[in-house]
Amino acid sequence: IESPIFDGRGAGSLLLRYSRWFHRSNVGPLNEGSYRARLSNDGGASYVDVESLAVNAAAWQAQEFDISGTLPRTNNMRVRFEATESQRSPGDPLVELTIDDVSVTKRDTVCAPFTPSETKLPNKVGNTLFVMRQTSDVALSWTAPAIDATHEAARFYTVFISSVPASGFAASGEPTAASWRDVDAVPAAIGNRFYLISAKNAAGTSGEEPAP
Repeated sequence: IESPIFDGRGAGSLLLRYSRWFHRSNVGPLNEGSYRARLSNDGGASYVDVESLAVNAAAWQAQEFDISGTLPRTNNMRVRFEATESQRSPGDPLVELTIDDVSVTKRDTVCAPFTPSETKLPNKVGNTLFVMRQTSDVALSWTAPAIDATHEAARFYTVFISSVPASGFAASGEPTAASWRDVDAVPAAIGNRFYLISAKNAAGTSGEEPAP
């Protein structure tokens, strides 16, 4: 059984998959029966073995081989499956081979471009915070801190909430966008509710977080 020509170039890995059923019986002392899966990179002019078997294996078995380094990869590759029988002594040897689900797959790993972590702190959110009641929630939005020569982008924010303006703040959320919703804040609030936003990135914070 011989495959069509395929192009094996340009892949990180080249995987050969198939299922085989190989029957070998009534083989005498001088009789032989074997199976081989073979690979060619010159269109079938020559082959090398990927798998060989000289024992009975009369059950379907799925096989997978990384053939990336078996031969130099070309655009003239082919797979071949062989069953051979040799009778050199009395007897009636039987050799049968069935192949199914053959595939050759190119597999490559593509990584996203590396983005180094920030080395400069983000700017402050400052007085850009806007607060608006929406039914029973309080919607917060602010302007993302500016990027300049001494500051890099904010990756996320910490939202602090307190019932008094100068102390008692506790972290309540860490959104990655410049907005956040304080769900069911209106029914739960007794008295006033104060918000403070601190920007953060890999280098640290903008310095707006409340004192411990």
